[in-house]
Amino acid sequence: MSEHVPAWKRLGLKVKQTIDDEDNQILNITHLDSGKLTSKQAKKVKKRQLEQQDKEQSEIKKQKTDSDATKKPPKRKKLPKGERPPPPEKDQLAYLKQFQLDRPNWKFSKQKQNWILRNIKNISDDYEEYLLNYLNDLKGGSRDRLVSEMEQVINLWNER
Repeated sequence: MSEHVPAWKRLGLKVKQTIDDEDNQILNITHLDSGKLTSKQAKKVKKRQLEQQDKEQSEIKKQKTDSDATKKPPKRKKLPKGERPPPPEKDQLAYLKQFQLDRPNWKFSKQKQNWILRNIKNISDDYEEYLLNYLNDLKGGSRDRLVSEMEQVINLWNER
């Protein structure tokens, strides 16, 4: 029987690191189960393998830290709800327009209704007609809340 030749040797690959002759002979043994190694030699082999793994891991970590410098900046952090700017007005104002002009395709949106009721003072005069039409059709608890809020505003104005 011929001696077992590792595949990397058959392909003509070479060992990257130069190792002492004694260690080289130990590392070339392909199977530790064969019983050809003494316990000292087996410990030496294990130690070499661990050192090699540590070197590879440290190189990988070094490459990662080098690539961290070229990474994108982190995403922006989400602000608390009270500090967030209001969503773009376009959607809510288009919602008001569509309510009056294109009613068959209009669809109720609780979020947009809440925004309109919260920001009723900030809606520009260009949309006043659409707003009045929307508020006339308002129903339920939101209508009751709006009426009570507007009564409070009127009472504040009358006190001055």
